[in-house]
Amino acid sequence: MRISTVLVAAGFLVSAAEGGVTTALKAIGGPGGFSCCGPGDPPTLCDGSTEASALVSFSYDDVARTLTLVVENTSPVEPGVPNPLLTKLHFNAPPGAVTGLSLLSQSGSGGATPTWNVVFDPDPTSGTKPAKLGCLGAFSARLSNGSGIANAIANGAADTFEAPNGSWVVGPVTFVLDVETAPGSVVDAADFASAFSHNPPGVHQVNLGAHFQAGGPQGKSGKISSGVGCEPGEFLQGTPSIGSTVTLVMTGTPGCCGCLGVSDNPGPTLLPNIPGAPPLLVPLGVPVHILISTTTITAGTTVSVAIAIPNDLSLVGQTFYFATVLFLPATGELFVSSGSSVTILP
Repeated sequence: MRISTVLVAAGFLVSAAEGGVTTALKAIGGPGGFSCCGPGDPPTLCDGSTEASALVSFSYDDVARTLTLVVENTSPVEPGVPNPLLTKLHFNAPPGAVTGLSLLSQSGSGGATPTWNVVFDPDPTSGTKPAKLGCLGAFSARLSNGSGIANAIANGAADTFEAPNGSWVVGPVTFVLDVETAPGSVVDAADFASAFSHNPPGVHQVNLGAHFQAGGPQGKSGKISSGVGCEPGEFLQGTPSIGSTVTLVMTGTPGCCGCLGVSDNPGPTLLPNIPGAPPLLVPLGVPVHILISTTTITAGTTVSVAIAIPNDLSLVGQTFYFATVLFLPATGELFVSSGSSVTILP
């Protein structure tokens, strides 16, 4: 295969995604998360002691263009003490690649029937920022019960809630959203799970945030986020046909460093990590060609490169694989994305 000729001589990459369903999982709260109520680790509600948490599963179908979120309230249960209720979930979409989100369906596991709504902000870096969440910044999307405490998501294992009887939805709750993408964009579930909020107006840039209410002996609330590692990711913008130009975007946590590579071999390749950390299974085989060389991620959370695809019919149908590897400068610990595959179009 002429990958050296295609990638080096041409200046570039390549292509349109293979159809399929991808998944990613993220936790809100717990060690490493942030709270707008104070610096506690793990984060708490504004009483300074009550922990709140959730688990969010992302599933993206790139044929149907649907994103399914399964939201479970996992707040620690203390018998007889009001368990926090989840009233808002904030998440992000790959910037520039996703242009719209709308709610198709929602269903709970018991209790009240969910009647949540979604707000989508295509550019959380400017304007009114309708999906902002206090210190956690401005997000692309907000799923919400509307207002108040009714129709909040409850932990089904809890026995006490500070809300009208029968008003809560027992989780997990499943939300299915229609996704509008820019022409030719290639994204997957990890691109939603690893995209970042923006600040100002916040203090922290995070992947997920939630508003919990009526928790603990004092019935307090709080805005709590997921923990943040380097969160490497990548996606493609533009229709990747021969003779066209596309943009590859590398994403990650501000302050982390790394690169984006491509190969015609899906690998994987085992990469040693720092002592005490597990080795990485990089979803690329050798040879790997570097598209974005070692770069520090800034507060914008993305780095991009434009790629001109040669007008060469022999490239049509060729599949390439790309992935991002980032490291924390303070420790040298490595992190790898789930990787993506794309196939060149005529």
